[in-house]
Amino acid sequence: MSPQGRTTSSGPRVSCTRSRASRYSARTGKEAAAVTATDLQTLIGDAVRGELHEMFEFFPAAEGAVGVNAVLTYPDREEVQVWVLERDGEYLVTDHGEACGWLFRQDYAAELTAQQQSLVESVRLQLWLESDNGPLLARCPSLDAVPYAILDVALAAVRVADISYTCGGAG
Repeated sequence: MSPQGRTTSSGPRVSCTRSRASRYSARTGKEAAAVTATDLQTLIGDAVRGELHEMFEFFPAAEGAVGVNAVLTYPDREEVQVWVLERDGEYLVTDHGEACGWLFRQDYAAELTAQQQSLVESVRLQLWLESDNGPLLARCPSLDAVPYAILDVALAAVRVADISYTCGGAG
């Protein structure tokens, strides 16, 4: 299936709501239009039970988001964290730019090289994620899609961090 989505000056932006239909499609319509952080944490916990390993930990975060400590780690053994937010009836899963930030810290650079940008774009496209020059982002139409998006964003974060080794950076 070819990716479909909006195009920006930095390249195509792919939304998982349009791609990966079988993986990110809504199976139920029981989500509320707007939920509090506590409600969202409970809803996400119910949605992921049985879909993600029990080692994934959820915690309340700023601005009504729910943080997720993934069982994955960056190359320096720092635990990967992603956040789930509810905005305008859809669920966003993001790393808030931590993967690219990790990459910057390893290379002590103000910006990514052309090769690094190309590899980050490749990771993003392979996992059908959006990126706006930093944060990795998955958009989900329902809570049923959130567990898969959590895993995809966490995997992408690890793969982006590993680019420092691929490109011969400090790592």
